[in-house]
Amino acid sequence: LGILMFLYWDPKFTNACRVLDTHIKKFVDKAINFRASAKPTEMKDSLLSIKKLYVFLEELAKDTSDRKFLRDQLAGNLAAGRDTTASLLTHTFWLLARHPHALQTLRTEVAELQGELPKYDQLNSMTYVRWVLNEGKPIENYVHLPAFNTFADTDFQHLDCIPLFP
Repeated sequence: LGILMFLYWDPKFTNACRVLDTHIKKFVDKAINFRASAKPTEMKDSLLSIKKLYVFLEELAKDTSDRKFLRDQLAGNLAAGRDTTASLLTHTFWLLARHPHALQTLRTEVAELQGELPKYDQLNSMTYVRWVLNEGKPIENYVHLPAFNTFADTDFQHLDCIPLFP
């Protein structure tokens, strides 16, 4: 729908956005409180401290107290993780559909679990599963930037540049 999205109201989507905002707001509030309570020397030296863990949102809060910016950065990182995982799984299933012998070998290895969820050490010992997931990693990233839209025909033939997406 693009710019006409405001004409379509979906209560499920609106509720999902509200839940996400409520959840993210807790972390943004924590980061803002960290910024307010931290001394300038702590903020400056926290990256140099080995004892302190690196917290992405706290590091962003050192530079800004803009709640919208912090929220957008956190939501963007959550979405990036979801999209890349979906990309990996989609490409892996596509490859398995094209190579039934690989799918059968994978099923044989997974069947050794006898319907139980694998423990961490069991998962590490499943070499064929690891090989399939490594092979399924796409060489080209399928999570592209938002598409560029034009309102009129555009001709880029006169530019000597490499296209962003092949």
